[in-house]
Amino acid sequence: MRFSFGGMPMLFYCCALLLSQLTHAQTADEQSEAEAPSEELSTAWRNLADIGHGQGLHPLHAEDVVSFRLPLPLDAELGDPRLDLRYAVPMLAEAGATLQVTVNGTPRELISMDDVGELPDAPGGGSLRRSQIILPLSEADLNRPFVEVEVSANWYSTVNSCSAPGRQRFFRVLPETAIVYELDDEPRTSIRSFLTTLPDSVSLAMDPWLGAEAIRAAWLLTRELQARGHTVSHADPGEEADIVISTRDALAQQGVLLEAENDIQLIEPAEASARQQMAIVEPYHIDSLAGPWALLLADDGYGESLGAPLESGSSERFALERLGADVSARVFRDPTEWTFRTDILPTGRAPAALRLDMVVPPSPDDAPLVLYILQNNVVRGLQSLPSEGGRHSLSLPLNEAGLYAKDPVRIVLKGQDNQPCDSEVGSGYAQLLDSSVLETVESQRTPETVAEFARGVGGAFSVHLPADAFGDPSAWVRVLGSIGNSLGVDPRGAEFSSVSLPPVADRPFIWLGPQPPEGFSAPIIFDHGRIQVQDRFGSVLLDSGELPGIQTVSLVRSGSQRGLWLRTVAEGVPGFPPGAESATGDLIFGDSRGVLVAIDTRNDAVASVAYPERTTWLDTLARYRGWIFAAAWLLLTIIAVLVARKMRKNSL
Repeated sequence: MRFSFGGMPMLFYCCALLLSQLTHAQTADEQSEAEAPSEELSTAWRNLADIGHGQGLHPLHAEDVVSFRLPLPLDAELGDPRLDLRYAVPMLAEAGATLQVTVNGTPRELISMDDVGELPDAPGGGSLRRSQIILPLSEADLNRPFVEVEVSANWYSTVNSCSAPGRQRFFRVLPETAIVYELDDEPRTSIRSFLTTLPDSVSLAMDPWLGAEAIRAAWLLTRELQARGHTVSHADPGEEADIVISTRDALAQQGVLLEAENDIQLIEPAEASARQQMAIVEPYHIDSLAGPWALLLADDGYGESLGAPLESGSSERFALERLGADVSARVFRDPTEWTFRTDILPTGRAPAALRLDMVVPPSPDDAPLVLYILQNNVVRGLQSLPSEGGRHSLSLPLNEAGLYAKDPVRIVLKGQDNQPCDSEVGSGYAQLLDSSVLETVESQRTPETVAEFARGVGGAFSVHLPADAFGDPSAWVRVLGSIGNSLGVDPRGAEFSSVSLPPVADRPFIWLGPQPPEGFSAPIIFDHGRIQVQDRFGSVLLDSGELPGIQTVSLVRSGSQRGLWLRTVAEGVPGFPPGAESATGDLIFGDSRGVLVAIDTRNDAVASVAYPERTTWLDTLARYRGWIFAAAWLLLTIIAVLVARKMRKNSL
């Protein structure tokens, strides 16, 4: 059969026309999809440095588990969520050692330390290999407001704990470890979504002369945002900002109307390019914005809220697990060690006793196991255990370690064998149970240094501001924010007052006036002119005339009451130098970079404060002591000669 197209031209043309129409329709659809506005996504993350672990994390003991939580945005669609784990392991790690990574209670990865590769941007040298692993997160991982991560090491070597390889049993989780995700730029529908999706830099605008409660609200917001890793800046009234603290009437004049029942409300942007804002109006009671209550704010507006801090310091017992102790079973090695922290206790509480519940293996009758409690290289308690092993409940009072003890507490279980390194490790199991607690008491010791004052501020405290502070609230909120972060105090426990009023008796206070409160002694005086810090040989260590921008932090005293006085050497708003809360002195000189000099003016024999421009009669006497001595000698000589002549005449 011979095929011929000449007999069916119409059919051919119809097919060609239909094909061209379909092609045109497909092209038009593709163009319309391309021209449709696409939802813009931006990459966001929260890492360990953002939540306060600027140096990363590491186990305090070879058997400890490193655990942490990274926050997630709420009420927001996340694209491609993943855990970016950055870690470092020793180059001389023993063969067969591994790292296990657990996410939300589920093991996700087992990493061999032998196969760890080096990050391309890792610094050269050193004894650690830095590496990275990306773990995708599932929908189930996003059901909570955070992702819980645990990293533990498995040491399979049977070498004893005294050998050199056993000392290489450590690792680090680097501060760059983060939760990474893609986030859209759509307006948020709830306050908790707004707060958890804010950018790294957050601006806060506050109207002047709103009163003490408005300053407290701004202080509380600054504290919460900085705790989440944000950098908080303060804008002038009327400037664009993420959060606005104003009055209802002032916002209404700008065309922003809040619902009558709301004192906190999200403001929809007037233009598509404008940013979404959150407004706070009188009476400025916003305690619900503090953690953990902020995670419950699923609406776009709420009324006023008042409440005490969740950890007010009234509790006397704290679970060791909550303080960082590992409560899982572990192979007993001689010695076996657990650690927990006391620097995260609520302010005003001091450790008093340990109530331990433990499971330990049997031991020889002539060499029982002994439990040691150590902190700051001081033995704070010890007790021997029965040789039969099993579960034991122990009560160990802790001797005095002072208010300032930042090192972790070590619980060391050790045998009495004279040669523990001659035998292989791993005889039985030991466990610190989750019912173990630390008992605390209210700090009774009167603080004598700034560091002790920082650990002793608990419950209510007073903040005394100058009268003009309400006219420039942003500057003073910055100061209060730095003080609060350094001392660990909660704005909800502050009672504001003026520097014209005396401090309330028997209550710690923070004084921000140009002169110390009346009736209190201060280690420094500012009305004597130039200030110098000199060593015992008279050499000048610090001169206020040569170093501008110096801040001072001093402890003022009246009987047993103590207060913290902040002042600049020049005029202006004072500051709190970084690290001043750890300085062991009652007078601190510093600037925005940190502490310059710390002096204990009552006991320090190395440095002292001098006022070279101040002249007293004693200074004048010291300056002319040579001439005065010569004149006195001449006068005494003349008197002696006259008396001698008179006596001679009388004898004749």
